[in-house]
Amino acid sequence: MGNKRILVVDYDPKSLSHTRELLQTAGFDVDTCADGLAALDNYKTSNPDLVLLSPMIPKMHGFEVCSTIRKMPGGDKTPIVIITDVYKGKRYRLDAIKKYGATEYIEKPIEDANLLSILQNLISGNGTPVTITPLPKSAAEEEDQSTVQFSAEDIKL
Repeated sequence: MGNKRILVVDYDPKSLSHTRELLQTAGFDVDTCADGLAALDNYKTSNPDLVLLSPMIPKMHGFEVCSTIRKMPGGDKTPIVIITDVYKGKRYRLDAIKKYGATEYIEKPIEDANLLSILQNLISGNGTPVTITPLPKSAAEEEDQSTVQFSAEDIKL
C-alpha cells in the first residue's frame, strides 16, 4: 500500500519547507505547491490522501481550491485541512467548513505534534476531532486585538 501522500500548499517557502520536513520525518510522502492552480493540477495527478492548504496563495485563493477539489472525482472523500495565520476566528472557521467544504480549520501557531496528531487522525479515516491546547499568546498579541481590513487591490499575488 505504501506511505500516505499529503499535498501541502503554501505561499511561504519557509513554512512549506518546514511542513514538508515534518511530514516526511513522520513517514508521509509529500508533494508541495506554492499556488492554487498548481495545487489543482497536482491533486488531479497525484491523488493525495490529504490536502493541507493555506488560504493565502497566489493564482487561486485557497478557499476556492478547497471548493474546487470537493467537486472533482474523489474530492468529496479527501480530507482537506486549511491552516492559516491570517484568517482567524469562528466566522472564518465556519465558512471554511460549511461553505467551502474543508474537513478541518487550524489557526497558527500550532505545535508540530498537535498538527501531526490532527493529520494522522484524519488520514487514518478516523474523523474524530482532536482536542488541541492553544499556544499561549504573547503580551503583544494580547494587547493587539485590532482588526485590519483590506481590499483585493491591496493584495499582490
